[in-house]
Amino acid sequence: MSRILIDVERMKYSNNGLFHFCNQLINAIASHPEFQQHDEYSLFAPPTIIEEYQDAYNIFKFNPLYKFFLPFTNKYDVWHSTFQNTRYFPFKFKGKIVYTIHDFNFMYENKSDQRRSEILKKIQQKVDRADVIVAISKFVKSEIVKYCKVDIAKIVVIYNGCNIVEKPKFEVPKVKPNLPFFFTIGTILEKKNFKVLPSMLLHNDCDLVIAGQQLDRAYCNKIMERAQYFGVSNRVKLIGTIPEAEKNWYLKNCQAMPFPSLAEGFGLPVLEAMHFGKPTILSRLTSLPEIGSSQAYYYDNFEPDHIATRTMEVMEDYNGNIAKKSEAIKAHAGQFTWEGAAIKYNEIYKKLS
Repeated sequence: MSRILIDVERMKYSNNGLFHFCNQLINAIASHPEFQQHDEYSLFAPPTIIEEYQDAYNIFKFNPLYKFFLPFTNKYDVWHSTFQNTRYFPFKFKGKIVYTIHDFNFMYENKSDQRRSEILKKIQQKVDRADVIVAISKFVKSEIVKYCKVDIAKIVVIYNGCNIVEKPKFEVPKVKPNLPFFFTIGTILEKKNFKVLPSMLLHNDCDLVIAGQQLDRAYCNKIMERAQYFGVSNRVKLIGTIPEAEKNWYLKNCQAMPFPSLAEGFGLPVLEAMHFGKPTILSRLTSLPEIGSSQAYYYDNFEPDHIATRTMEVMEDYNGNIAKKSEAIKAHAGQFTWEGAAIKYNEIYKKLS
């Protein structure tokens, strides 16, 4: 029996993509009891999730001191490091290491060359030690090859699944918009490019709801300044973080999801909107054309006139045959499942052990 440890330390921070990645992956693995008939699975986990997962997994409780010394690595045969910038990477581990890389967004952000170089150096060290490197998209694989010295044979692409469960719960949100409305979600940072979105309201009477952790207050202000400039500030709502049930309500009831991000390794919100058959309007940058494929719509640039006009073109096209378009979009999203991802990760664990 092989002993496999999955590092989900980043689940100490809820309401971000890494939390959902870890949560969905370990739930999908736990839903396959046959995996644990032959192998023993453990989690390196924060105290906040122990109660929820202790029946399905052995738990090795996270301790901040472990960033300096990991005393328990000899208990395991395979270590899965789920976060590329983890400070708990087992360089001296004698077993096999699976290393998931989500993005190189820092190369697109406003960082100094020195800071980028520092981050790349740390990633390179982990790439050198890893036995298998998992990229969450073909785009991320191309970025690994571009920025790291790596044996390309070590890289495997495993797509994320859609986060919406089979029977989602719905809850009328505390901030209920006027209907109709557009909805988008993500940590509100400059790379998400949400400031271009107020102009999408110029040729319609819709609201725009933007959910997500507001880490950059100055950027939130930029969004509202643009809204005020276009005379739509009363229709732009920045609502902060929301529960899953409220998010599901927004996704189910919105007209469309705009997602003009400048840097993504995958783009989970896109699949979440597609799960409900909603049109998504994306940037053509980084991983988004790969994930959205032909079932998404795209902005060709971020000029206000184009955003406004393209938004109306999309809605006209989608509304011209909602049933057919919606079903095609749902079918596309249905190709991305956490069950499929869990099976592929399990195959890697077994191959290495």
